[in-house]
Amino acid sequence: MPGPEFIPPMLATTARSLPPLLDRWAAEPKLAGMRALVSVRRGPARGWSRTGRDVSRSFPELEVIAGDAGRRTLVLDGELIVLTGIRPDFRRLQRRMHTARPSTALIVAVPVTFAVFDLLRIATRSLVASPYQQRRALLSGLDLGPGVFPCPVFPGPDAAAVFEAARVQGLEGIVLKRLGSRYQPGRRSADWIKLKVPGYRRLG
Repeated sequence: MPGPEFIPPMLATTARSLPPLLDRWAAEPKLAGMRALVSVRRGPARGWSRTGRDVSRSFPELEVIAGDAGRRTLVLDGELIVLTGIRPDFRRLQRRMHTARPSTALIVAVPVTFAVFDLLRIATRSLVASPYQQRRALLSGLDLGPGVFPCPVFPGPDAAAVFEAARVQGLEGIVLKRLGSRYQPGRRSADWIKLKVPGYRRLG
């Protein structure tokens, strides 16, 4: 069973076109990886898969977050990825996903990066009821060290250009998030919508 720090992740709905009133949205690239929730409580870090499975031992890189967070309490939502060049490589990530206790050699050969796109708690303050725009602003102010970075975010009016860049770079697509939306644990919401690049195939 997941611990009390685990928050079931909010999910996006699939769309075929951009929404109207794009100035009310933000756009993020959709990265092919493994969804993960990471909790830091005054030191140790724990990570969970989308379904609540504890993956802390599978990804000891998460301890970097714990070390740089110091005595802060954080709950982060994001994607564990392995990069080949600038493109997430899901095939290589699978080598880590299916290894409960990776060797040092495997960790070095297949380094994992945590691309964070949401901040759900900071100190004693829950942010799930706060608007997405505020959560992202707080996230951008955190220094989480090497191997962890905020997923890029762009103004909604730039979404068509971001989508085209995702296509050119071989990414899966984009996710649009309503600026004023709250985080809805465990729900698939129309406040987050994903657009997939036609013909996209994951590496692996």
